[in-house]
Amino acid sequence: MLGVSSFNWSFIATERNKESFKVAKKIVKKNLLKHKIQLIRVKSSIIKDINEEFQFSICNPPFFESAENKIDGFGGTEPEMCINGGEVKFIKQYIVESWSKRAKNRTFSTLIGIKNHVNTITGFLEKNFPSSEVQSTTLYQGKTLRWAIAWKFTVIN
Repeated sequence: MLGVSSFNWSFIATERNKESFKVAKKIVKKNLLKHKIQLIRVKSSIIKDINEEFQFSICNPPFFESAENKIDGFGGTEPEMCINGGEVKFIKQYIVESWSKRAKNRTFSTLIGIKNHVNTITGFLEKNFPSSEVQSTTLYQGKTLRWAIAWKFTVIN
């Protein structure tokens, strides 16, 4: 909503969780943003089902494999925070899907919640997609640290 109100951007959002999708639809409708925010309910993909061209993709993945692995200080419901395989498996899937979108889309990014996963993810990109340009940064949010990685593919063959 901030991107729409501040910059007049348009968004396509995907959501796997049925309840989270319902809540997102209500929020978009209540704020009269259906003309700027398109919601897509997906079953197992992340961005594979998006056919439109976009300039930038932002991902906020579930960080943990299970509620037992969840670290204190991370807020959110279990479906928002946990997924089989954790954030590394989820982000690797997102990267593979982004490769299939490289001809029409510019830059992809993801938030990372666990520091030692930054090298795992950047290494995965560099090894499996050597034509990618990868950047990472640390985000300081009060006492909380998160990391972000962005990539684009320089060869479109």
